Amino acid sequence: MISILQTLADELQKEVTVGESEDEYSQKTYQRMLDDTAARRAASATTLVQKESVKADTETAILEATRSHTAQQKEKVDAEKFASSTKADCDWLMSNYEARKTAREAEDKSLRDTKAVLNGADYSFIQKEQKALRGAVAVSL
Repeated sequence: MISILQTLADELQKEVTVGESEDEYSQKTYQRMLDDTAARRAASATTLVQKESVKADTETAILEATRSHTAQQKEKVDAEKFASSTKADCDWLMSNYEARKTAREAEDKSLRDTKAVLNGADYSFIQKEQKALRGAVAVSL
């Protein structure tokens, strides 16, 4: 009977040793899993911070691009208004060119004649000829 009890005690000791060994293995495995999880959590936190930084930089770039685009659109509208105004001025100058040219030539001739009179030229004979010509034209009509 003692041998049976001794056998039972030995088996119980083996089971306790195996249980302790399995418990130690499970504890180490659990600790490795906790360490791995902590490392992944730290890596995820770092990645999250980096992604948030990239997102903030991208949003800043988008805001700057939007402001730049708005400014360029305003410049474009202003340039189109200027071009339209300039074209209108140019069209007016082109349509009135001949009349302005004729008026300028007449004014230039008048100024030269006035200058000549002031310098002592005598145009009285021209006025008499023009009056005579006007009278002849009126008679012939």
